[in-house]
Amino acid sequence: MERHTYFLPRYDDDGRMVNEGHALTTEAGIPHLRRRTYRHPASPAGDGDYDFLTYFECDDAHVATFHQVCAALRDLKRNPEWRFVREGPTWQDWPGVWVNELHGDYLAYERLAEARARAAIRRSG
Repeated sequence: MERHTYFLPRYDDDGRMVNEGHALTTEAGIPHLRRRTYRHPASPAGDGDYDFLTYFECDDAHVATFHQVCAALRDLKRNPEWRFVREGPTWQDWPGVWVNELHGDYLAYERLAEARARAAIRRSG
């Protein structure tokens, strides 16, 4: 099967859920985590490059939720899609900068998120 077929829950012939898939596995984080994915211009990326980098933000109160969601994603029984993932390093940076500090300026948030992702990519290079 292809990777994208594991995004949604999978059911057996009797209609019982076999695994949650990516979508349900991450459900706990939906109201608390902000995510932005930056894709490599070439797909798939060349050897040694990342296909994508995902940037997350959350309030301090939900850092544990972020780690819970990451652990759930890595659980192959819940999320078999993870077999296709070659995980890179995780960086935690810029503590205390949250969307509400930008006073709802969505474009400013997007510029900040993009600058952070680019900096992370440069550090990984």
